[in-house]
Amino acid sequence: MYNTLMTKTYIIRGLCLLTLVLPTTALAYLSPEEVLTSDQNQQYFDPPPSARETQQVQAQQQSSDAALRAQQQAGLLGSSSSMTAQSSSEDLHGAAPAQTTDGGGQTSSMTEQDIVNQRILERVKADQLAAQAQVLASQQSLHSGAPLASSGPGTDVPLALLAGAGAWTMWKAWRMEKVK
Repeated sequence: MYNTLMTKTYIIRGLCLLTLVLPTTALAYLSPEEVLTSDQNQQYFDPPPSARETQQVQAQQQSSDAALRAQQQAGLLGSSSSMTAQSSSEDLHGAAPAQTTDGGGQTSSMTEQDIVNQRILERVKADQLAAQAQVLASQQSLHSGAPLASSGPGTDVPLALLAGAGAWTMWKAWRMEKVK
């Protein structure tokens, strides 16, 4: 009788002590999310956008990239057009510029450098269209998901084999126990 009462007393004391000490020690620890999102670590960790925010973030990135690309192209084309204006007078040595016809039958004066620049711009535009097509194709395959394991009859056969092996092992152990 004394032993059972003492055991119960120790258990009750231990539980009381545990309820007093446990909450204070639990406050000493932080979850990984709390550590990453704390003010001290905010500059080092930028959580990825949620599934709902990805389209908005992607649209913002595409618009900023397009603006940057347009700014760079404008800078390149502005500097190349001023260079072509200076070099065109030197290349022609006083001769008249080449006359070309537009699709409407109108004649326009374009130097060889202008024609080369126009062809380069056409190639750049074609490359940009091809890149956009690749981006669209890759976006469609982003959410395809991982292949899932089948759960049909292909799973039933191994489960039946495992159940049979377990039953056979139990039967064998029961038989050996009976022989003793």
